[in-house]
Parts: sequence; structure tokens; C-alpha cells
Amino acid sequence: MKVRRSALKDTVVVATHTGEGAYGPVDGTPVTVRCLVDETRRLVRDASGDEAVSESTLLLHPRTQVVDGDGRVVALVDPMTVFTPESPVTISGRKSRVLSAKQTKIRNSVLSVEVTCA
Repeated sequence: MKVRRSALKDTVVVATHTGEGAYGPVDGTPVTVRCLVDETRRLVRDASGDEAVSESTLLLHPRTQVVDGDGRVVALVDPMTVFTPESPVTISGRKSRVLSAKQTKIRNSVLSVEVTCA
């Protein structure tokens, strides 16, 4: 069963990390997306396989809603392309970064996307 959009009560701001430039990290334009935030601390592996402590876990719909300042949906995006490793994320005013993102699938159908943040 896919994660229901009605269960996604929280919003976070993410700027997709696109690489490194001459003056440091290069990030895309910040967007606000709907998700469910779990503030449980846990030990996870990051994108390079090293152990890291996740301060937050985000649960996202496979077609994540991008919202504007009034909460209106302006676009649907694939969270695997938006939440790339090292992308800066603001969760409840706290700065964080994406450690990893993984999909939950059944029979090649994506049910949800789980993003761990430092």
C-alpha cells in the first residue's frame, strides 16, 4: 500500500546538491515538499557506506508534492532526484543534510521513499 498523501503533515525545505564548484558545494533552488518527519535518532550507513547518526528520517510519497508558501501544490517530483546525498535540508528550522535515500518497492511499484538526514 502506498503512503497516503493525507498522512504527510510536515514540510521541509530541500536544495538538491548538484556537485562541487570552485567555491564549495553547488546546490539547486530550494523547494518546500510535503513529508512525514520522524525525529528518532538511529545509526545508518550514508551513501558512501560509512556509519553515521541520523537525526531525522523523512517519509515521502513516490510522487512528492512541491508546495508554495500558502501550501498549494505547484509540482510533483521524484524524491530520488531531489533528495540526493549531501543535499541541504531544513527541518523545523534546523539545518541538516541528506545521508541517503531509499525506495520501498513491491513488484516494481514504488510504495514510499525514506530519506535519512544528519
